Amino acid sequence: RASARHYAAMKYLPIPALQDLTATCLSGVTVGDVVVNGVIEAYSSKNDKNEAKLFRSVCAKVEKKISSSPTTFTEKMASSPLGPINHTSTIQLLVKLIGALNSSLPDYDFR
Repeated sequence: RASARHYAAMKYLPIPALQDLTATCLSGVTVGDVVVNGVIEAYSSKNDKNEAKLFRSVCAKVEKKISSSPTTFTEKMASSPLGPINHTSTIQLLVKLIGALNSSLPDYDFR
């Protein structure tokens, strides 16, 4: 289970479809000489102060990039794998991903 270091509160959500997917696709998968055992889990979390600061920081960086080079950045915004980077929902997703990475790998800082 993920560390709750960067979240004010995390709650494990038992989702049968994810448990079934784990059982059928990620239990004892052989890849060459390696056997992979994986788990897919879902958690509910509330943003903490660090996540709110990170959201504001990412928004400010996006606005700065847009203002410094509107044409180039507009083309790049449309091709983001997460969605248009100038949309609030995309920035929120990015912040959630960064928070998950920071929680999963506490020796690194993905900001």
